Amino acid sequence: MNFAINGKDYELRFGMLFLKEMDEHYKMKVNGQVEFSMGMKFALPYLKTGNLPALHNTLCAALKHHKEIKPFQVEREIERIAEEDAENETDNLGELFEELLEEMGKQPLLKKEFSQLQKTEKEVAEQGNA
Repeated sequence: MNFAINGKDYELRFGMLFLKEMDEHYKMKVNGQVEFSMGMKFALPYLKTGNLPALHNTLCAALKHHKEIKPFQVEREIERIAEEDAENETDNLGELFEELLEEMGKQPLLKKEFSQLQKTEKEVAEQGNA
């Protein structure tokens, strides 16, 4: 999957560098002392609910291998898409979330996280219907 910045396409990668970056963004402290990296466990639900900071973090992590791309460039592109959606009454940002999640679900290093999330969602839905 590619993401365009200033009209140029950049490949998104979801390997170990991506996972390390996501773990840096999403941590949980236990007893105020011990930190656990929760990368994808926290990011996936945020992405599924359309959380823009999570989109930014995810795109930045997936573009980390492109040394020339800076976080502010990703932020500007997200804002541009949102403004374009508002002007044209489109949902390109929503489509970006969907496409990103679909692509991430196909990645070998992320399949386990997606499987666990789907299982949890199914259990919650079943409990709600009980």
